[in-house]
Amino acid sequence: MNIHKLYEPILRHFRAGRMKRFSERFAIDENTTVLDMGGGAFNWTMVAVRPKLTILDIYEHHDKVDWARYVVGDGCHTDFASASFDVVFSNSVIEHVGGVERQRQFAAECMRCGRGFFVQTPNRWFPFDTHTLMPFAHWLPQRVFRKLLRFAPRFTLAKPGPDDLADFGNMRLLGKRDLQELFPSAQIIAEKFCGITKSLIAVSVPPSPGQKSAAAPTQTACDNAPSDRNRNPHTI
Repeated sequence: MNIHKLYEPILRHFRAGRMKRFSERFAIDENTTVLDMGGGAFNWTMVAVRPKLTILDIYEHHDKVDWARYVVGDGCHTDFASASFDVVFSNSVIEHVGGVERQRQFAAECMRCGRGFFVQTPNRWFPFDTHTLMPFAHWLPQRVFRKLLRFAPRFTLAKPGPDDLADFGNMRLLGKRDLQELFPSAQIIAEKFCGITKSLIAVSVPPSPGQKSAAAPTQTACDNAPSDRNRNPHTI
């Protein structure tokens, strides 16, 4: 079974609303410069207006599009100048970069490289882990979680890639307090699915001259969730 084809309609359902929210919140137009940390072209096929996009990833992409610039590099240590982009965007990446120190470095680069940022991550306290399709297992001690990975529904539906087990085994999922500590000046938006916080987004929008930034509402969803790698591109 092709796990990518299985995930794609689910991803589109959840991420289309998130990309709409991002575009509206930052008033994205064709002149907006955006750095996508650890992502790819997929999310940007769902925006009404495409910005001037740079995609940074640790791997060379083999499915490049001609409307984005690609840079190979480490999101925890970039070569970009400070405030060189209007917005830094990241979707389901920060939980994959390593331990807490690497996450601090990644967060610092997101805040440094852009005049604003929009950094999403799955909520650690959502009972269903969308990486592995296992309920509750991500709340277990890490050593136990790693042993269970090979039995995860995701890997019974499709053979894992060479790096998947190591990648998922080293994840550090974040709760709201964790994300706020990494982005102390950010507003934390909670995306809810059927009343439970599924994802968290750290947002900082540069205020227009003479204006204060608006408070971020909580996003709720159930039947038509507008919520939602990316180190793992199949995390909703």
